Amino acid sequence: MTGRIDLRAAPFVGACADLLGRYAAVFGWAWRHRRAGEGSVHTADERAFLPAALSLQHTPVHPAPRCTAWLLMGLFVLAVAWAWFGRVDIVAVAPGRIIVGERSKIIQPLERSVVRQVLVRDGDHVQAGQALVELDPTNAVADTAGLRAQLTAAAADAMAAGLLRQALAHARLSAPQWPPARAPGAAGPGIAEAIARDGESLANLRTLVFPAAERAAAVAQLDAEWRDIVARLDR
Repeated sequence: MTGRIDLRAAPFVGACADLLGRYAAVFGWAWRHRRAGEGSVHTADERAFLPAALSLQHTPVHPAPRCTAWLLMGLFVLAVAWAWFGRVDIVAVAPGRIIVGERSKIIQPLERSVVRQVLVRDGDHVQAGQALVELDPTNAVADTAGLRAQLTAAAADAMAAGLLRQALAHARLSAPQWPPARAPGAAGPGIAEAIARDGESLANLRTLVFPAAERAAAVAQLDAEWRDIVARLDR
């Protein structure tokens, strides 16, 4: 290849350069005089009576739309920046329990109750049988009172059944023979009250004479009730 220059392309390049230079000159003049057309020589009353096209041209634009546009663009840029650089912590919630590996003992009472006082502290040396916590005795006292009432009622039923059994067996009413543990005064004052309440009914049994068949059936039924009451008292 030879290093010759095509002279036919030179006029085209010169024309393009002249065109770009003219555009640059016009742009420079417009940039230098960009503030010259700002402002309006008409007052608000004069603009109100101008034609619609001239009124729009000479009325300054309200700054609220421009401020709103800039605010929206700023929020969009802030959201994009936060999405790119921000970090979100993921929190997961699940049930679980802490299991201690060493030097721990599980203390469980026979029955659930409310802890009134803890008698030891962390790190104390304890002995076998030493009390560790003090429980609220409210529920236990209530249960004890209920059991005592049941025991009194069962003892009263046992005494009444024993008297009736003896009356049916011997056709007369005699004083029952109680073991010392089941004596009328051993289970509480409720037995004496039950005997006094049923005294009239027991006195009427002295005048009754039962046939043999009815007496045997009644004795068998009372024996069953007697064994049930004795079994409840022995528990």
